[in-house]
Amino acid sequence: MLTFIAKYQKMVKGIVNQYPNHHILIFGRPGAGKGALADVFAETGFVHVGIGKLIRKHLRENTSISKRFDSELSDKLIVPDALASDMVLPELQQIVEEQSSLFVLEGYPATQGQYAAFKGFIDSNDVKLVVIILDVTEKEAEQRLLSRKTCPHCHRTYSSSEEKCLQCGISLYIREDDQLHLIQERQALFVKETCPLSDQFQSAFPCILEHP
Repeated sequence: MLTFIAKYQKMVKGIVNQYPNHHILIFGRPGAGKGALADVFAETGFVHVGIGKLIRKHLRENTSISKRFDSELSDKLIVPDALASDMVLPELQQIVEEQSSLFVLEGYPATQGQYAAFKGFIDSNDVKLVVIILDVTEKEAEQRLLSRKTCPHCHRTYSSSEEKCLQCGISLYIREDDQLHLIQERQALFVKETCPLSDQFQSAFPCILEHP
């Protein structure tokens, strides 16, 4: 685990030095390590914005958006376009307007519709963005997801050899959706809906290909 974190820390340091004052988008299939890498960026002062984090935030705060979850989110493997954009873009707008920090975004955009909304936001706000593409095979991602554990408090993920969260000190658990058939469904949906966005990112933004 320490070797894994050290590798990410070195990666982040190199990217920040190469692209100072750039916001970050992390792109990759489920299990590629997007959230873990975003956490390392956050340790250097970036604001971590992710779909999963925002869903938990809205549920915790019982917001008007959370009241849409039952009708719009139930049984869906990808958050619908309007709901995803309504959660993510206001968060990004606030960060950009305050100009006191940079965002690191993961889990969005995941569809063509979400990409169009995101690109419109980037263009209208003249945001300097660099995209990190995590190149992980489907088999590698599948094995990672089958062997990972999650902290119920901070939601950091660990390998199956860990029993307690190194940050919170509480016992880890295996997520219900980290079952083989559900993992395979998410991977198939990524290939169909999200993977095609890679070419658009590479034509619109500076991109860094990484093999975590």
